Amino acid sequence: MMTRLSNFCDQLLEAGWLAALVIAPLYFNIYSSRVFEPDKASLLRSLALAMIAAWIVRRIEAGFLRAPLGATLRAWTRENPLLLPTLAILLAYLLATIFSVAPNVSFWGSYQRLQGTYSTFSYIVIFLIAASSLRTRAQLYRAINTAIITSFPIAFYGLLQHYEIDPLPWGGDVTVRIAANMGNSIFVAAYLIMTVPLALARWLETLARVTRESSARVVVIAFTTLALIALSALWFFNFMYGVLFVFALFALAISAALIAQRDLRDALVIATYTLILATQVIAIFFSQSRGPLLGLFGGVFVFVVLYALARRARRVALGMIGLAAIGFIFLAMFNLPNSPFAALKSVPYVGRLGQIFDVEPGGTGRVRELIWEGALQLVLPHAPLWSPTTGDDALNPVRPLIGYGPETMYVAFNPFYPPELGRTEARNASPDRAHNETFDALVTTGLFGFAAYILLFVSIFYFGLKWLGLIATPGERNAFIALWLAGGFLSALIFGAARGWNYIGVALPAGMILGFFVFLVGDAIHALPRETGEGWGGGRALWLTALIAALIAHFIEIHFGIAIVATRTYFWFYAALLVVIGMNRLEQPAPVAPAPAKIAPPESVEDARAIARRRKRRPAARPVERARAENELSPAPVLAWTMLASLVLVTLAYEFVVNQTGLPSAFAALERALLYDKANNFSLGVLLLFVLTWIVMGIIGLNEELPRVGVSRDSWFITLALYLIISLTVWVWFVLLQLRPLTQVGDLTNTYIQLLAQYYLALGLLVGALAFALAAATRAQPSAGFAPASLIVAPFLAIALGVMIYATNFAGVQADIYYKAGNNYDAVGQWERSIDAYQRALQLQPVQDFYALFLGRSYLEAGRATGEPKLRAADLEASERMLLTALRMNPLNTDHSANLARLFRLTATMTDNATERATRLEKSSRYYADAIKLSPNTAHLRNEWALTDLLMGDRAKMREQLDISFKLDARFAQTYLYSGEYYRESGDMTRAADEYLNALALDPAVLSDPSGAPLPDPFEVLVRPELAPRAISAYSAALEKNPRQLSARLALVELYKRTGQPELARRELERAVQAAPNDPNAHLSLVNHLSQAGQIDSAVTAMTRLLELYPPTSPESPRLQEFLKQLQNLQRAIQLAKNAPNDANAQRAVAAIWKARGQPQFAIPVYDAIAHLAPNDYDALKNLALLNAQTNQFDAAERALARAATLAPDNEKAMWQNVQAALNSLKQKQFAPALKSAQAALALAGDADKPALQAFVAYLQDQVAAKK
Repeated sequence: MMTRLSNFCDQLLEAGWLAALVIAPLYFNIYSSRVFEPDKASLLRSLALAMIAAWIVRRIEAGFLRAPLGATLRAWTRENPLLLPTLAILLAYLLATIFSVAPNVSFWGSYQRLQGTYSTFSYIVIFLIAASSLRTRAQLYRAINTAIITSFPIAFYGLLQHYEIDPLPWGGDVTVRIAANMGNSIFVAAYLIMTVPLALARWLETLARVTRESSARVVVIAFTTLALIALSALWFFNFMYGVLFVFALFALAISAALIAQRDLRDALVIATYTLILATQVIAIFFSQSRGPLLGLFGGVFVFVVLYALARRARRVALGMIGLAAIGFIFLAMFNLPNSPFAALKSVPYVGRLGQIFDVEPGGTGRVRELIWEGALQLVLPHAPLWSPTTGDDALNPVRPLIGYGPETMYVAFNPFYPPELGRTEARNASPDRAHNETFDALVTTGLFGFAAYILLFVSIFYFGLKWLGLIATPGERNAFIALWLAGGFLSALIFGAARGWNYIGVALPAGMILGFFVFLVGDAIHALPRETGEGWGGGRALWLTALIAALIAHFIEIHFGIAIVATRTYFWFYAALLVVIGMNRLEQPAPVAPAPAKIAPPESVEDARAIARRRKRRPAARPVERARAENELSPAPVLAWTMLASLVLVTLAYEFVVNQTGLPSAFAALERALLYDKANNFSLGVLLLFVLTWIVMGIIGLNEELPRVGVSRDSWFITLALYLIISLTVWVWFVLLQLRPLTQVGDLTNTYIQLLAQYYLALGLLVGALAFALAAATRAQPSAGFAPASLIVAPFLAIALGVMIYATNFAGVQADIYYKAGNNYDAVGQWERSIDAYQRALQLQPVQDFYALFLGRSYLEAGRATGEPKLRAADLEASERMLLTALRMNPLNTDHSANLARLFRLTATMTDNATERATRLEKSSRYYADAIKLSPNTAHLRNEWALTDLLMGDRAKMREQLDISFKLDARFAQTYLYSGEYYRESGDMTRAADEYLNALALDPAVLSDPSGAPLPDPFEVLVRPELAPRAISAYSAALEKNPRQLSARLALVELYKRTGQPELARRELERAVQAAPNDPNAHLSLVNHLSQAGQIDSAVTAMTRLLELYPPTSPESPRLQEFLKQLQNLQRAIQLAKNAPNDANAQRAVAAIWKARGQPQFAIPVYDAIAHLAPNDYDALKNLALLNAQTNQFDAAERALARAATLAPDNEKAMWQNVQAALNSLKQKQFAPALKSAQAALALAGDADKPALQAFVAYLQDQVAAKK
């Protein structure tokens, strides 16, 4: 018996999977640090928890089954033939998680991905619930439409990125290869290839339906196809032309429908699907991702061949096979080393398809090859992994069977890390994925998990072909399985022998897919498919074909990339749809009545005896259930779609309606978000994103949800108004609630958390509203409210659901927002505030070692920054405590041992106590030994350990570590740098210079600090007169290879300065600006050089150009504007002095500015000119004496002093006496007495004179120290 509560729970399940289809690909969070994958996973897991709660309540309402467990499982298996492979996946994950090398990480997921067992089970929950609960064609079409429509704003946003009208300032380049809502070009393409087959099926289905009885069928199909090609071409070449064509296409569709007196809805829907399909394809093209493109080609091939065979269009299938064969031959020849199509490899977009097997050093192909080499060693028998806390891995013998645990590759991989990988990837980063699903499965879940994964895919494709009628006999089944397995085995064997066994991860699935294709070709050549048993006009075969094509595309792609939240969600949901359609679970709709009427429910709905008993209890005139006529218009379906559209629009608003420039008005911020790009240029991009998404959803939703007959014009307008008003109202309210806190002044960290909570709340309310609307649209009306047991269970589940969502999902994202705030405070050196932020993050996620690591780092930096010994000791102790906590949380993470080693090495330099220093260095050496044991192939750790050895005075051990590092990676520039330090400390400057220049040849930036300035110790060696010419030649050669290398350019500038070649220094800085015209650092370096060289006119011009690179609202702008003002003041003073050369006051103004700027070399000539104009000008003579002493021109200082002393006021005579005494002692090389007199003069000097005397004192102190 259906109750109101069970009906609502049924619809809540559907609302859950629809929301998952939207959220998984569309959502991202710019306010957190991770932005994409973990934030998506957190929301998806929350939806899965809600669906579990709704399912439990529904089961209580329906009554639990009392059949034996075995019978129940057999029934479930018959209903869902993918259940056994799914259970195998579940068991493999459970086993791998229980015995994981990092159980917390395996269950909850890693910080970077959050794709642990919890997330995997969430995908499977959606699959199981959808497979058992999706029962009507309306539900199917609603899900398909949701998947298709969600892809549109994602693909369209990719176009905005490509055409540089993206409103969001991403860190990397997203114009050459778009990233859209996924944050990665491969990810967005991997997702879109799973939606293209569905959009293509909808496009073909709509065209077939509209033209079925049309005399102009060929014309309509041809025109629509041309429109698809034209729009794709326009999207490719020009964004605005594409936009104009879209609106022209809709206008033409409306006009054609009116002229031909055809249904306007059909014309609009065809135009809409044309728009979606073109946008999807071009977005995939703009991603330039090879794996997804191969997946798309495979998916389209399967789509055409399967659908042609299912529709008995054998010639079409054979034609497609012929085209595919030609394409395969071309692709193979295109990838040959000496390909006849080699010229195409340099063509944008197309060329990357000729680099599929490219393994050139530094390329992504070589990176994958190296990762696969390490992964192969990891899954084969090997010495056990070692942990600093537990020792050797006791389960090492069975690791090939059970794996290391989900999400643990980044720690398990370390012992097998290929040193070459460090040249293209960050050296302290370990791969967390193999970029290949086969290796990922083998590493994380072992052979058990891999077998389950292969079983799942082979089951999906076997049953898909069976339901299409292509496999009908045991012989055909055996042939398919044999081709699948033999293809994989032979391919792995051939590739393994030819290119190396690390290629089996790609070769095995490639051979399986080839076996699948061979089976299709054989079927096309030798036989026709059997009856598919469909009863809905070709729709069943079409959607089975589309789903299989999408899953084939996904299967191909994941063996070149990484499965993400969106593709995992869609994979499992598509598997559910395949089961529902293939098993003929969809209830057939009642036939349309000729006129509105009340229809009694068929007696088959319930047991006939139950109906008879109820008829005895109450009059027959009051039936228990009532069904609406098919053409009776209810607003409920439209309201449901409106809630779904509102969810899409609200999600887009959360992402794009932001206040990046800190505007104080919500309406101004809204205008800025909708009408301006990240460079503050006027742009309609985001506004078009919202408008076109809104229009597309309205057209497809209203077309699908409204009956096709019996709907009056008034009803049409009412439903249209319902969609417009409700969706816009929801959007406006959400936007205003979001912008209000964003316009407040101050630290917005808590505001970002509030916005996250608002979005979670909005998602919950919209999902609930969607469920209510779907329940209201249910034809069968429930006869009761709820079961009594639900009064107890439902409130408890609601509370538990809220707690679990907060504790296991929301809190993780909240913690990451605090972490991002901590990073921002780190960047400006506000260590106390960053400590507070990291503490909050760690409180929310107490098992997240990543936050403990950064908290320890902040304590260390705070200790280094403070001058108070007690505070420093407390901070350093806290740093050690946090780093040890991180080590205990995740002992296999090499970073934790290495960070403790760095901590003790650094703090050893902060103490003067020899015993304590030795103790800390010993601890540092011990932790480096642990880190090396965890990651034996990492050269940078060997180099750091060598520095510890140097501080310990053990140069022999340092040399030993450096020699091992050279053996690991002879092309690591840092090793040559440290080797140079070894020789410098040994006093061998020539060999030190050799090593420094070797390092420079490998990496021009290695001899510079993070700010770009040359490292002082190596630079002082290279600037020596006998070595400087070699250094200049080496830097010049490095810059010929990479003209944009700013740090090398700055070092060359310093070399020219130190060797007395200022014009050559200026030339290099001008070249730096030419090579990197948009690099602010290059411009700023030129400004500083010109300013220091006294070339003020040129400095003002360069400064003006620099300011053009910064928007007026940037934080740097006020400081730079002030510097420009100072330069302009000096420029005006110089011009006034030139115009009045005999005006002592005009000259004095210039000299005073030079002196205040700390440039005495320019002030001295001006003061000298004043002294000639006014021989008794005491101020000029005083400054001449002091500034000449400051610049070590002691004879000139003494001459000026002799004249100044006679004019000095009484209160300054004592100062001059001490200066004179200092100069006298200096003449006699008596530096100590000279220093004493200079210090006495400094004590008597006025504030304006102190800088010059301080420089004089510093010079004398150096002389005294040198003499000692």
